[in-house]
Amino acid sequence: MTTDKYDLHTIDYSVQGWDAIMKTDMEKLDAMVHDRLLGTLGETVAAYKAVCIPRGETKYFKALSNRSKQPALGLTIESGVLDDAIRIQRVGPITDTGWSWSVGRPVYLSGETAGELTQVAPPVGRQIMGIASAADTIILYGAIGLESLASTTTTTTTTTTTT
Repeated sequence: MTTDKYDLHTIDYSVQGWDAIMKTDMEKLDAMVHDRLLGTLGETVAAYKAVCIPRGETKYFKALSNRSKQPALGLTIESGVLDDAIRIQRVGPITDTGWSWSVGRPVYLSGETAGELTQVAPPVGRQIMGIASAADTIILYGAIGLESLASTTTTTTTTTTTT
């Protein structure tokens, strides 16, 4: 018998080989719930830093709210150096005991320090990373909290006067 939502198995206490069944079900969940990804670093990055893939790059770098190092695609789960493959969390709760957020307020990508987060909205390329659910926890939104990154356009008006 399976569950409705993810087609996972229900396991009775008497079932033998439950570990293989659980392994199969975990693989199904990993394929459906895209909360983390594996990425290769283009620079040294500490844990719990916002990262992006800048235009023209194929590796992850520390993100910055400046429109060229955006959008931030998630937060690093672990630290790493150039060419390390590390886990990056995209959505859902993430906790760092070093954080001290105001609960219920948005958390933005920093416009001052690459990879950092802030609760002060930056003036350029504002990107909401998530909301603080506790002093040390953010519920990540993914890249959907991004203000338009399109370049600004200038309109010129010409007036002609005849006499």
